[in-house]
Amino acid sequence: MPVTRGAAGKENQDKSILQRMGMGFLVGSPTEVEKSSSSSFKSTTSSRSSTSQKLLAEVKFEELMEEKIQVFQELELEVINIEADIFEKEDQCKTIEEELIALDPVSETTKDMKDQEKNLRREIRELNKKLKMVNWKISKVKGEIDRLPKKKILAQAIIESQEDEQILSDSEGSTGAPEVVKNDTVEWVDKHVESLETEEQDDVEKKREEFEDLVRRVDRLKGAEEVKSFDHRRSPPPQDNLLPVMTQVAQTLQLLQQQQLSAAQHPQDGMTQKFFARQSTSKDLPWFSGKPEEWPAFIAELENTTRLCQFSDAENMQRLRKCLKGDAAKAVQSLMISPQNLFEVVDTLRIRFGQSEHIIDSRIKKVRSSPSIRDDKLDTVIEFGTAVVNLMSTIKALKCDDHLNNPILMKELKDKLPSSYKMQWIEWVEADSIRQANLQEFTLWIKKKMTSACKVVAPVIRDDKKEEHMH
Repeated sequence: MPVTRGAAGKENQDKSILQRMGMGFLVGSPTEVEKSSSSSFKSTTSSRSSTSQKLLAEVKFEELMEEKIQVFQELELEVINIEADIFEKEDQCKTIEEELIALDPVSETTKDMKDQEKNLRREIRELNKKLKMVNWKISKVKGEIDRLPKKKILAQAIIESQEDEQILSDSEGSTGAPEVVKNDTVEWVDKHVESLETEEQDDVEKKREEFEDLVRRVDRLKGAEEVKSFDHRRSPPPQDNLLPVMTQVAQTLQLLQQQQLSAAQHPQDGMTQKFFARQSTSKDLPWFSGKPEEWPAFIAELENTTRLCQFSDAENMQRLRKCLKGDAAKAVQSLMISPQNLFEVVDTLRIRFGQSEHIIDSRIKKVRSSPSIRDDKLDTVIEFGTAVVNLMSTIKALKCDDHLNNPILMKELKDKLPSSYKMQWIEWVEADSIRQANLQEFTLWIKKKMTSACKVVAPVIRDDKKEEHMH
């Protein structure tokens, strides 16, 4: 016997399936059956209604995606503000601890400062609790964003399945009273769109089972063509109608399997791309105290992450407050009040600490201060070679190629070599007519020596703080 969609029991069963799938905008749709004698009107009304449903579903999902991403960004900005408050209060506690060392333990001032420190510690604990709660909300919203594309595909497939099943049901009604589905789902969707609830991972398997049930039911409808015939002049053969929906269902199931194996979602627009970029990129900048050798890495990280993640001026100002210290922090302290001063802050830092000549001079001093190479100490080869390679990298990054042919610098480098190494350097240059006795060729040569020495000498980790104290 043929299976149709006109019975009330079948309609209730479909509503139950849609409820379990979480498709809030299709549950309880006010579809009602009316009698009509025109099969042409049936097909046209059903097709137009289905198209309207799909278009409205597309719009609603896009609006919901934008809303969720906006909520995520607001929560992320709240995390930045909380972290900045925690950092500020911890810094105040540290200052109080340093001042307490020099005070009389029994004085009133000491007591007041201890109470102040206690209050600050309590505020820090409350901020940490708030930070955990906001991070939990971020995780929840991210999960909802990850599941939206899947639900969008499911909604489109179900709408198309309902359209084709309705066409078959209408055509099979030729033996009895014909039925026409009055499709006013468009109006209902506009009024009753609900927020999609958070689901567990096992819901994906449940949705697949429901889709497989839909496939089986469509197959049964296809088989009904063998015992029922209808006017081919008024409506197309059911095989032609079923082929697109069967293809869509198969593609949907395949996509769901792929999404189960990989949690990564491809960015669909600028907002989504920014969202995923922020998930894979650290918000923190490297420490910058004003040392010239720290500037290239600091400014490169600031510019690259701002371009990739599209950080706002307020967010960048928060990042700078956390990473600047020492002379760098003092140089722009009065400008850090407002995000509108971001350009002036970066420009001031660039003028004070980002001059190319000063950075290169700092690297040259590192080379000069490194020990001369000794034949009996391979670790001197490593230390000297590392300083030269860093100098060369800095010159290339700053595009100051004039230093590559600096004869005074080359003389200083050769003076740090023992006689045996000087001979090897000359032989290296003369072995190829293209090579020149400049810094670039010297770096290639000393890098080979350093690589060989690293295979023989075990690395030694030194305490930088002790070295700075000794200097």
